[in-house]
Amino acid sequence: MIRVYKVLIAEDEASTRRWLSKIINWTALGFELVEVARHGMEAWELLQEHTDIDLVITDIRMPEMDGIELVKRIRSHSSNRSEIVILSGYGEFKYAQEALRYQVNDYILKPITKEQLTELLLNIVIRLEKRKLMSNNLLYATQQRKENEEREKQAFFARWLTGNSNGPVRLKEWKKYGIPYEEDGMLLYVAEVDGYDQLATAMSEKDRSLSRFMIQNILNEVASRSGISQCIVLAPNQFIVMIHTRDGMDTYGMKQIGQSFQESLKRYIRLFQVQLSIGCVRVCGSWEAIPEFYAQASTALAYKFFAGKESIHIFDPSMIRTRDIPYPVQREKEILNALKQHQYEQGKQILNTLLKELYDEGSIPSIRFIASEMLIQLLKELRDIKSLPVMREVMESLCQEVRCAETFEDMTHKLRELIDFILNTIQLESKTMGPVTKGMEYMKLKLNRDISLLEVAEYVGVSPTYYSTLFRQESGYRFVDYLTRLRMEKGMDLLEKTDKTIAMIGEEIGYSNYRYFIKVFKDYYGMTPSQYRGKIKDPSANIS
Repeated sequence: MIRVYKVLIAEDEASTRRWLSKIINWTALGFELVEVARHGMEAWELLQEHTDIDLVITDIRMPEMDGIELVKRIRSHSSNRSEIVILSGYGEFKYAQEALRYQVNDYILKPITKEQLTELLLNIVIRLEKRKLMSNNLLYATQQRKENEEREKQAFFARWLTGNSNGPVRLKEWKKYGIPYEEDGMLLYVAEVDGYDQLATAMSEKDRSLSRFMIQNILNEVASRSGISQCIVLAPNQFIVMIHTRDGMDTYGMKQIGQSFQESLKRYIRLFQVQLSIGCVRVCGSWEAIPEFYAQASTALAYKFFAGKESIHIFDPSMIRTRDIPYPVQREKEILNALKQHQYEQGKQILNTLLKELYDEGSIPSIRFIASEMLIQLLKELRDIKSLPVMREVMESLCQEVRCAETFEDMTHKLRELIDFILNTIQLESKTMGPVTKGMEYMKLKLNRDISLLEVAEYVGVSPTYYSTLFRQESGYRFVDYLTRLRMEKGMDLLEKTDKTIAMIGEEIGYSNYRYFIKVFKDYYGMTPSQYRGKIKDPSANIS
């Protein structure tokens, strides 16, 4: 059963006990404050009652039993692997040193601030979750026992659901994997993690495997509340959930299950942000028709291209778009002519009209093809006519970003952003744009990922050493400081103009670790992103 982490506090000062209990939002950080003890002996007795405490926060100097003795007793029990935090006064550092011999990883010097304690608790959550994922022998043993069966099951369903089976599938083969079937009694969900490619790039193969295993377990647990269920990892980022429901369920109930999937993943996976998009269908008739219903659920999932990320869709025939719109040659000419004549707003207006037509009528493959092909043609024409300083490799990379966008909104945003970049580059080039300015424009375009001095120097065609020196001479900034300035200004703008979460904004400006984004933002502006957003909403509020 998935659970939050349990905390016990041992502190003899009543005011400090109250402060620790009330100042921290334990639930938001993934903890449950179970007990608060007045001294070490009371804490030890409570630990005998609560054998599942994950974190002990203890003062050193306390009556009846001090913190050092409490730590010794905890560590003398090999079964107790609780994280321990020592609260120490400045004159007690030698005691803290002694505690370190008993595998105490953290201590905080009094007086304690809310920010210090929150940061420490976030680090402890990460340690606890890594231990749960990577050091729990039972979890690994269970995973090893199931690996072969899971691979066999995955291969079976992959062949069958996609129509690549080597022959007819018998019902007993299907039931072998524990999925009973009755006509009109099963729901089929197809789910995928939004932004998976970006998440997977930042993980090792072992972490990716463990993450899939964890997601699969959570989806299975949530699904089991509605009936006998199975969750199958059909591909690195595709999860199939089949639920046998005894009672009929309407569309609202089907969506509620999907929302439970989304909420549970967000609640229990804290090492990275998880957004889930889902397609669902009710399976009717013979079990042999399930591959057809899988195709319908996949169509419903694909509709997230139009509806956006973290969406849930029940299959409807209207979702099937088969019309392949002919390539809009005339529109392309109109846009290109407008741009050549420096009528940039007119060109953008024609593009917006085309995008609306695509959204209203086009199939997903035709929309992707037209958007990426048009960008290629515009880049080629402008590169030849206006001497646009964009290398072929860069052109291909930019077009690939448009072609692979997960949603229509992402695709159009990237397309407009790239066209704006082209126009700005042309305008700046006409003013004899130097390498520093070229590099600055390139950095603005690539803020959502890591950008190195080497990459920018290669883009503008000079050595990194020369570019670093030239950059500082012309801009007055070091390269890394200017990059931070760009990210902070873009982050501030997104905080003001959007409702995106802090983590989403951090990723958009190149900080995959949102805690690091918070730190950099606070160092730069003297307040956290949340505090700044609060200040925008209420200018009279005090930021402390």
